[in-house]
Amino acid sequence: MKKALALVAALSVSALSGPLWAGVVMTQRIVTSSGSNSSTDDRTVMIEGNKQKVVMRGQTIVLDLDGGKMIVLDPASKTYTELPFPPQGKMASVMQSMGGVNLDFKKAGGVRTMQGYKCEEYESTGKSMMGEFSAKGCFSSQAPGAAQYAAFTRNLAKKFEAVGMARTSGSQPDGIPIELDTSTKLTNFNIPGMSPEQTERLKAMMANRPPTVSKSTTTSIKTEDLTADTFAVPPDYTERKVGLGGAAPLGGAPAPAPTPYEGE
Repeated sequence: MKKALALVAALSVSALSGPLWAGVVMTQRIVTSSGSNSSTDDRTVMIEGNKQKVVMRGQTIVLDLDGGKMIVLDPASKTYTELPFPPQGKMASVMQSMGGVNLDFKKAGGVRTMQGYKCEEYESTGKSMMGEFSAKGCFSSQAPGAAQYAAFTRNLAKKFEAVGMARTSGSQPDGIPIELDTSTKLTNFNIPGMSPEQTERLKAMMANRPPTVSKSTTTSIKTEDLTADTFAVPPDYTERKVGLGGAAPLGGAPAPAPTPYEGE
C-alpha cells in the first residue's frame, strides 16, 4: 500500500510540474506598414526557462539571459555572431539615446476572447529623445505556456532595467500577447557619434514620413519540452566576428529602432 501511495504521489507531482517547466512555442503573423510600404512576416518564438529563440526572415536570434549573451545565426551562410546581452558600449549608448526598450504597460480594462483564449487589454504610450510610440494589445494568462512566457519577459525587463535601457513603472502584461498593435513616429535624432550634418539630413528625411505601424497576431500556441540543442549553435556553423561600434551590429541587420516592446 505504501509503495502504491508513493507511486501515485510521484505521478501527481510529475503531472503538476510538467506543464510548469515545459517550454512554449508560438507563431505570429506580423504586418508592418509605413505610408504606402508594407510587409508581412511570420515569426516563431520558443521559450524555455531564461532562454528564447526567435526565427524570422531567415534569421535566428537566441537570447540567453543567464549566460548574458545574444547569438545571431544565419542559416544561409551557416555562420553565427555572439554578442553580450544586454548590449554594452556604443550599442548600449545608441539604444539609451533612442529611449531604450518600452516595457511600460498598463491595464486598459477591457477583456476579450481571441483565438479561443480570454485575454486582457493593455496599452502603453510614451516619448523618447527619438520620437513617440504607442502600443495596445490583448494578453492571455490562460493560453498554454502563459506563465512561462510572462516569467521570461519579466526577467528580460530586469536585465534591461539594470543597465538603464527600459522603463517598467506600469503593470507588466500577464501572459502571452494574442494581438499587439504598435505605432512608432521618429521625430528627432540624437545618436552618439553622428555628426550634426548627418543628424539634420535624417531629420529632414523623416519629417514628413508617416509612423511605422505594426500588427502582430499570434496564430498558434503550444507547450513542449525544448531540449538544450534548441538554443545551441549547430556544430557545422562557424563564428563571424562583428565589431560592436559599427552601424550593423547584428550580422548585417540594421541598428534597432525605438519601437515598443512586442512581447519577445
